Amino acid sequence: MTKEEFLEQLEDALVGEVPNSVIYDNKNYYERYIFSEIKMGRSEADILEELGNPRLIARTIIDTQGDAKQQYRDSVYYKEDIKEEFENRKPHFGVLDLTTWYGRAAAWIIGIFSLILLIWLISGILSIAIQIAIPVLAILAVYSLVKNFMRR
Repeated sequence: MTKEEFLEQLEDALVGEVPNSVIYDNKNYYERYIFSEIKMGRSEADILEELGNPRLIARTIIDTQGDAKQQYRDSVYYKEDIKEEFENRKPHFGVLDLTTWYGRAAAWIIGIFSLILLIWLISGILSIAIQIAIPVLAILAVYSLVKNFMRR
């Protein structure tokens, strides 16, 4: 077995049993340990033989997690909990329950009113811009004519 295989088996045994941070920490620990032992002159095979089966190490890590494992499974990050939460969720828009006729009607009314308000706001801005743009364009046109006339 190589170092990479050892670390991969360790990770495979821990996935779904402990949080990702615990997996990351343990993989880093064993990778650094193996590297430091090789640096001291030991062979990779001897080190891995001494460490033993990575699945047994993973079982020990899982067992030592105890309450942390249960907290992980109780957390919102556990896939089954998230799936169940979304399956039982009613569609809503803010506090409106969109599964009722009055909730859908209120959502439509709010949407139409928002669209009308947006159109009114844009048309107001455009009317102000046109009122400013016409005199500015007229002044620029007069300036251009005067400038051309003065050149002749």
